Amino acid sequence: IWSDPSMSWSFAELHSTPDDHPATALLRRELETRGARSGFEPAMSSPFRRLPETWDELDGGLGKSFRKTLRRKCNAGKRHGLRVEISTDARCAPEIFALSEKTWQHEDGTGIGSTPRIRTFYDGVIAGAEARGELQLALLRSEEGAPLAFELNLDDGRAVYNLKVGYDPEAQSLSPGLVLRERVLQEAVESGHAEFDFLGTDEPYKLHWTDTVRVHGRLVVVRGAPAPLLYHWAKFRLRPWLERNAPWVLGLKRRFASASG
Repeated sequence: IWSDPSMSWSFAELHSTPDDHPATALLRRELETRGARSGFEPAMSSPFRRLPETWDELDGGLGKSFRKTLRRKCNAGKRHGLRVEISTDARCAPEIFALSEKTWQHEDGTGIGSTPRIRTFYDGVIAGAEARGELQLALLRSEEGAPLAFELNLDDGRAVYNLKVGYDPEAQSLSPGLVLRERVLQEAVESGHAEFDFLGTDEPYKLHWTDTVRVHGRLVVVRGAPAPLLYHWAKFRLRPWLERNAPWVLGLKRRFASASG
């Protein structure tokens, strides 16, 4: 796109870019060598957990209150005969799709089978991950074998990536999602993984497990034309300077914007 005249451009945006990823740093350096300027605007903090060598280390690093709750819920799960299955094939996928229809995500339109289009997408994700040897499906079952909670994960050997979770609301008193998450994390630690990525936003139920987040955002790239270069200067040079040295100027701007709105 740099040499093709038909692809001439002066402003571009790359969304959902991880700020700390080596590929992002490499891209920005390459852009600079080609005369472009870039700036990063944070948009989302996504939690992840660097995994220690043992489960005791991870468990010991949890908050005291949360660890107490976790122990109580997991012990209750044992008394009720709950059991966990973690598989690397898609045999239990139909059960996971059926369970997802009971979740609030299904009603909200964000479940893995909420619409035919979404179902087709996740069918493809599961089939592709299974073919690559990267699929992980985890199910929490009742003593009778009924599925109560699920996790749809990807596993590249270094990290486990949590794509989707769900649980049967009728089993909410047992905290099935919490019980399942503990076993999935135990499995990740015991198998030598370096990281568990919760993906998505920094929701409270994820932050019980970690205080580490990966910032994703918008990478803005400009080149050539004066207007985009002026935008870049104002957005990524002038504004940060004002935030540090003259925040009252930005306060006036917000007041004027509010009054005119």
